[in-house]
Amino acid sequence: MTGLELFFLGPLQILLAGRPLAHFTYAKARALLVYLAVEMDRPHSRDELVGLLWPDMSETKARNNLRQALADLRQVLGDESELPAQRLPFLLVTRDTLQFNAASDYRLDMAAFGQWLDACMRHRHRHIERCPICLQQMEQALACYRGDFLTGFMVGNAGPLEEWITAKREALHQQAMRACEHLAHSHERHGRYHEARLVVQRQLALEPWREEAHYQLMRLYGLSGQRSAALVQYAACRKLLSREFGVEPSAATTALYERLRNGQTDPVLPARPPRPNASLPVLPVPLVGRDNELARLADLLADPAGRLITLTRP
Repeated sequence: MTGLELFFLGPLQILLAGRPLAHFTYAKARALLVYLAVEMDRPHSRDELVGLLWPDMSETKARNNLRQALADLRQVLGDESELPAQRLPFLLVTRDTLQFNAASDYRLDMAAFGQWLDACMRHRHRHIERCPICLQQMEQALACYRGDFLTGFMVGNAGPLEEWITAKREALHQQAMRACEHLAHSHERHGRYHEARLVVQRQLALEPWREEAHYQLMRLYGLSGQRSAALVQYAACRKLLSREFGVEPSAATTALYERLRNGQTDPVLPARPPRPNASLPVLPVPLVGRDNELARLADLLADPAGRLITLTRP
């Protein structure tokens, strides 16, 4: 079991050896841990941390508060007691700096979320929504995303830290929304309407006012033959936009509603996949699996240096 588990995507949750950590004497000790864990790539001067957490206090009082918060944090994490031979401290503390120990036994959901999305950015492909490797990595990233960064977390009298939290929250939120968009469009393109609906509904959980998601969900219901559900979705969209912004849905959303109400499906995508070309031979059995081969083929197609690809064997 991982020694320290840090869940910052969604409501803050901190586990040590599988048990929740909630007994902080100083409220800002928890905030200090959050900041050091997220920004663990470098040591942080005590002056920086004082200005972040106690910007309106005198330097003497603020430094004393930092010492007390640090002592509380080290005690809660078990860093102050004698450590087992193979157990590294979670915090690296010097007279002038503090840093979270990246070599310690920890797990951070934000780090996993970012690593999966970074892998998509580094991977070569012609189109991310047609790359099975990247789509799987985005699903893994979204599995880490329980909700927006530090949902409901409040820090009093720490304006600079609150600004940092807000900026992080927005950046991570946008990354999650883009991943949802790519996955939803890919599922829809391949006729996986149920999977696409689940992703779009997750978008709406994060941004209930996102009209584009309401539109896509209406269309997916229509393509799945669930016309009544599509009409209910339009009513929900219209009510929310009126209550929150005092506006009506866009002309495109209303036009889709009218088509669905009249029994039509959205013409943007066919109601069912097109039939294969009659001149091509029919496969005697469906193709099953081949995920590794498809992923390798996607890599080859994305390589601009490749001029010829040959597929052999049955």
